[in-house]
Amino acid sequence: MVKRDILSCFVMLFFSILVLIASLRLGIGPYKSPGPGFIPFWSSLLLALCACLLLSGRLPKKEDPARLADLWRGRNWGHTIIAVAVLIAYCVALPKLGYLPATFGLMLVLFTLGKMKFWVVIPCSLLAVLLTYGLFDYFLRIPLPRGILGF
Repeated sequence: MVKRDILSCFVMLFFSILVLIASLRLGIGPYKSPGPGFIPFWSSLLLALCACLLLSGRLPKKEDPARLADLWRGRNWGHTIIAVAVLIAYCVALPKLGYLPATFGLMLVLFTLGKMKFWVVIPCSLLAVLLTYGLFDYFLRIPLPRGILGF
């Protein structure tokens, strides 16, 4: 479990640094008139701090033979590759199919990768799609891609 913690800390640090750099390019702005990078900047800083705190307690001691290279051995990358491929396909299909069918398909695959029973996957996917659609389209009034089906 310690190996997974160390790996996740490095991943969190990597992404927080990327977001930090991107938010600085967007501009943070002053406190009273924040710019578009204000929230991502402080969020990435907080994420980096949490990752460093977790990492400080999880680093192997001198007598522990575990190394960073050992973290990558014996990993099953099948689900990760499938999830990345499905997310890329989702980005391509979203403008063409629209939010509801594209997101329903994405959730079906992701829930199936999570080893849920198939009779639970369909209602959970439908519920996730409808709740997020209701949140973004009706409550927040954020337009979502309608696609060729018109919904």
